[in-house]
Amino acid sequence: MTTADQVLERAIALAEENSASADAVAELLDCCSGRRVSMVLARQRIEEALRTSPGDLVMARAVNLLDGALERGSWDVA
Repeated sequence: MTTADQVLERAIALAEENSASADAVAELLDCCSGRRVSMVLARQRIEEALRTSPGDLVMARAVNLLDGALERGSWDVA
């Protein structure tokens, strides 16, 4: 399982659990191990799912959590 897969699964699980946003974002940042690309790939896959099911509130929340993690993360730029 790739890191992107792990982030994807964790984002969906946190969204289903309706975890507090700050805690969920921190957990996603820990899950991605500093790999921004994994976070972006997971977000893209959820966006694709939302195109087929735009009313899916769990997926919409998962995107919001990933957005928060992407904004909050400190990413190394080479």
